[in-house]
Amino acid sequence: MTSTRDFIRHLRNVPIQRKLRIVMLATCAAALVVACGTLFVLQFFSFRRDFQRDIATTAEIIGSNSVVALTFKDEKVAQEILGALNANPRINAAEILLADGTQLAAYGESHGSATARARGLRYTHAIVLEGETIGTLVLHSDYSAQVGRLLRLYGGILAFVLTTSFLMALLVSRKLERVILDPIQSLADTAQRIAENNDYSVRAQKLVDDEVGSFTDSFNSMLDQVQSRDAALLHEIAERKRTEQELEKLHVQLVDASRHAGMAEVATGVLHNVGNVLNSVNVSATLIA
Repeated sequence: MTSTRDFIRHLRNVPIQRKLRIVMLATCAAALVVACGTLFVLQFFSFRRDFQRDIATTAEIIGSNSVVALTFKDEKVAQEILGALNANPRINAAEILLADGTQLAAYGESHGSATARARGLRYTHAIVLEGETIGTLVLHSDYSAQVGRLLRLYGGILAFVLTTSFLMALLVSRKLERVILDPIQSLADTAQRIAENNDYSVRAQKLVDDEVGSFTDSFNSMLDQVQSRDAALLHEIAERKRTEQELEKLHVQLVDASRHAGMAEVATGVLHNVGNVLNSVNVSATLIA
C-alpha cells in the first residue's frame, strides 16, 4: 500500500507525456492480465474435465479388453493389453488386479514406485462380467506434470501477449498522444511567452473542441480581461502623469507669482520710505523758505 502511494506521489511529478504512457500501459496490462487470467482459468477447468474424461474412456477400453485375461488369469495377455497404454502419454502407470486384490499385470512405474503414483491422479475402474466384478483396473496419471506443462505453455503465451501488447500500445500511444498533448503544449508555450515578454496581446490557438478547447477559450478570455485592465491602468497612469505635470507647472507659476508679489511689496515699502523722506525734505525746505 505504501509503495503504491509512493508511486502515485512520484507519478505526479513526471511530465504529462510520460504520465499518459504509464496510464495507457498500466490499463492495457491490467485488462490483458484479467482477460488472460480468465481464459487460463476456463482452459484449466476445461483441461481438467477433458483429462478426467480421457482417463475414464481409456479405462473403459482397457477394462473391456481385459475381461478375457481376468477370466483365465492370463498374465501375459493382461501385460500385452496394458502395453497399449504406451500410446497414451498421460498415463505413466497402470495395474490390473484380481477380485481378491492380487496384481495380475502392471505397466510403467506401478512396479514399486509408490512416490511416482502418489504425485499423480489415481483412477480406479471396476471390470465387470455378467454383473459380477472380476477385477479392477487402476490407472496412474502424472497430473501434476500435465498441469506444469499447461502452466508453462500459458505462461509463455501470456508473456508473449503482454510483450506484444505493450509494444503495440507504445506505438499507438505515440501516435495518439499528440491529440492530447498538442493543445496542452500550445497553452503552455503561450503562457511561457506571455510570462517572458509581458505581452498580453498573445492568444492561444484553439486546436480541439473538448475540455482543453474550453480551457483555451477561458484562458483567452482571461487574457482579454487582463489586457483591458492593463490598458485601463496604463491610461490611468498616463492621466496621473499628465495631472502631475500640470500641477508642477502650476506650482512653478505660483512660485513665480509669489516671487513677483514679494518684489512688489518690497518696492512699495521702499517707495513709502522714499515718500516719507521726501515729505521731510519738503517740510524742511518750506521752513527754510
